[in-house]
Formats: sequence, C-alpha cells, structure tokens
Amino acid sequence: MEELERFRITNMEENKRPWGEYEVLLDEPYTRVKEIRVNPKARLSLQSHDHREEHWAIVQGIGIVVVDNIIKKVHPGDYIFIPKKSIHRIENIDDKTVLKFIEVQLGDSFDENDIIRYQDDYNRVGPSKEGGAGFILSDGVDPRKLSDPSLEGI
Repeated sequence: MEELERFRITNMEENKRPWGEYEVLLDEPYTRVKEIRVNPKARLSLQSHDHREEHWAIVQGIGIVVVDNIIKKVHPGDYIFIPKKSIHRIENIDDKTVLKFIEVQLGDSFDENDIIRYQDDYNRVGPSKEGGAGFILSDGVDPRKLSDPSLEGI
C-alpha cells in the first residue's frame, strides 16, 4: 500500500502544470482518462489535437469553455464534446474554488505532444498552425479576452 501511495504522489508531481494539475485515472491503448484540476482564475492554453477527441464532464466549479467559435459557461453536471482538430480551452472563472473535470480521450494517440497551442498564458505557444498568440476565433473573438467580465451572463 505504501508503494502505491508513493507512486501516486510521484505521478501527481510529474503532472503539475502552471494552471493546475491532472491525474491519469486510466491509461489503456484505446483510451486515457484524467481528472483535471484548474486553479482559481487559471486557464489552459487555446489548443487543438490532431489524433484524439476529448469528452469533458464538469464535476466541480464554474468555468468558461471555448470549442471552435462557441463559448459556453459550464457548471457541475455539464458535458462537453471536443472533436479532433477543434480549437478549445477551459478557464476557471472562480477566485476560490478549483475547477475539476473528467476528461476521456479517444483516438489513435494520447501523447502529451499532440497539442498545438494557439495562445497560452505561460508562453508555451507552438507549434502553431495559425500564428500563435495572434489567433482570433472565427467569430472575431480574441481568445485573450475570454476572462472578460461581460461573459458573466453566459
């Protein structure tokens, strides 16, 4: 039991990111399942994946999700489908509560390098197909403005 706990702690340390952390719950050739925890007022990069689709189930907190040109406020119980190659991100808009969601990945690769970052608050942009931080969503929304208070009513 102590060895299992040591593995989990080591695994958690390796999966820390500037925006929070994730834990791999299941890693099989056909799927990868993660619990992702986004710190208050933090967000993941605006990104896409060539080799996988993602299914997100929100379990704690309130956030803003972008999938292509759709922006949606999410709460516990909400489900988001992210097709392969869709440009997406999630942001925790709460200033106290960690946003948690379960991510189920399906596809032919679950490699962490299958990420194209279009915008990132932590200077991790690239390899970008669309010009990096200057990327604008198809409806004209600048993704850097997604934490704008005017989205409170969404």
